[in-house]
Amino acid sequence: MQPYTYTTIARFSDTDLYGVVHHSNYFRWIEEARIQVLEELVGVTVDWMENNSLRFPVISVEGKYKKSVSARQPIQIDILLTCGPAAKLSFDYEIKDKNGTLYFAGRTQHAITKDNKLLLKMPEDFEQTIKKKMQDKEEYFITWKN
Repeated sequence: MQPYTYTTIARFSDTDLYGVVHHSNYFRWIEEARIQVLEELVGVTVDWMENNSLRFPVISVEGKYKKSVSARQPIQIDILLTCGPAAKLSFDYEIKDKNGTLYFAGRTQHAITKDNKLLLKMPEDFEQTIKKKMQDKEEYFITWKN
């Protein structure tokens, strides 16, 4: 399976006293990448969530730091999305440089809520949106769990 790749650059303001990116910024980067995947590739925008009264709160987050990122260093975040049929999403992330050196590996898990109530089954309209994207050859970063 091919991941979706989000690219960014480590800003000077991301660094700590030692000149390396502060550990908290890795989680900000993976959130930026996740939002881009949902909005631009899956089609789940803030407006769509509002219109459907759906939310995807983080219920679990984990990460392993492998190597420090420095200021002005270009990075890529490879993302894989796993979902269905339960009302839960999982995103797996790897932060790498252009040579493929791994700096961080992490995962977030998200519940799905509607009208602020926890759902047990994937909402049908969201399931159809995801499955339609999976049919597109370019949307290879999504898997469906039975």
